[in-house]
Amino acid sequence: MALFLAGVPVLFVCWVVLVGTFDEQEMLIGMAVSVVSAFAICVVEHANEAHFRPRLRDVAQAVFVPWLIVQDTFVIFFAALRDLVGGKKAGSDFRLAVFEPGDLYDPHDTGRRVIAVAYTTASPNSIVMGINTLERRMLFHQIEKSSVPTMTKNLGAEA
Repeated sequence: MALFLAGVPVLFVCWVVLVGTFDEQEMLIGMAVSVVSAFAICVVEHANEAHFRPRLRDVAQAVFVPWLIVQDTFVIFFAALRDLVGGKKAGSDFRLAVFEPGDLYDPHDTGRRVIAVAYTTASPNSIVMGINTLERRMLFHQIEKSSVPTMTKNLGAEA
């Protein structure tokens, strides 16, 4: 119940920020969407084996995401530009990185793995396909090959 009560106002503020208006219809729709979304979060949270409790230090890795997005936008732009003028093709390929998954049933480690996938995939240059917890590997695709981001290393990946 506390998750629901805390989630509704947070989701509503996110709604207002995203729509950027205070029209009456937007506020009513935003409130309805916030209630339904908070309810959905509670349903998922209470489902079996779906525990997500990231540590603050893992969530704080979000400070790297904006810079990673800007940096990789330029990487993609220049790769597209090279391709357009007939230069060297982008070195698009799948990559494996060693990833320390932690305990499979620990909600903190589950949160860290989810955040690692979400934050790394936010970059235009990388898409995380998944983390194999048994083999301790993260599979991701990069359009232009580059090193594993510092943020992803902080969340458990190795270079």
